[in-house]
Amino acid sequence: MVSTKRIGLVDDNEMFRLALASLIKMHVPNFEIITQASNGREFIELLEKMETQDLPDIVIVDVNMPEMNGFETARWLYKNFPTIKTMAISMQNNESSIIRMISLGVVAYLQKSMEPPEFISAIDAVIKNGFYYTGPPPNRMPPIHLKRLPDKSDVKIIWDSLSPEEQAFIKINCTDSVDIDIAKELKVTLVKLEYYKKEIFSKFKVSTRIGLALLALKNDLVSIQQF
Repeated sequence: MVSTKRIGLVDDNEMFRLALASLIKMHVPNFEIITQASNGREFIELLEKMETQDLPDIVIVDVNMPEMNGFETARWLYKNFPTIKTMAISMQNNESSIIRMISLGVVAYLQKSMEPPEFISAIDAVIKNGFYYTGPPPNRMPPIHLKRLPDKSDVKIIWDSLSPEEQAFIKINCTDSVDIDIAKELKVTLVKLEYYKKEIFSKFKVSTRIGLALLALKNDLVSIQQF
């Protein structure tokens, strides 16, 4: 017998939240919407009243909300309820926001403009693979598959072969810093930074900063950051 998965929805747009709940109810079998909230603070108040066995398995959190936004909510959830899988959803599709959410333990970053079939696939991927990420437009990449990333033993060998500057780049990459800020922190030119990125992406068989951040966190090259 397939167990029912419990979902919580946190979004200040009630109409969008209800539409999302209806979509899940109609097209995602064995899932139940157990709680809805208009911001992170309201959701936490509801969560703290629940018994352990009643907690949601997945929480879909809007990034931009009043009182307590998605970043703050994700940080709190990772610290207090790390077993709950947090999926972010937003109109913000920039790389920095996605990487920041990855670094806060969020397992998916969904775009509010995505079509229903992709949304359903994202939930399915989180249940089966543990996470779901794509890159932001216009150069949007296909979903990253955890099993296609290099094995941990291979990653360790590659990591040990990197220069201190390259290792520093990987650590800074797992923050929401943009390229110009990363270059300043590493005290290199943007041209040199692009060289680091090209070389590191090639060695780890990834094509974006998002993929590199996932690989680094999966293989404990860096730890979950608390912004």
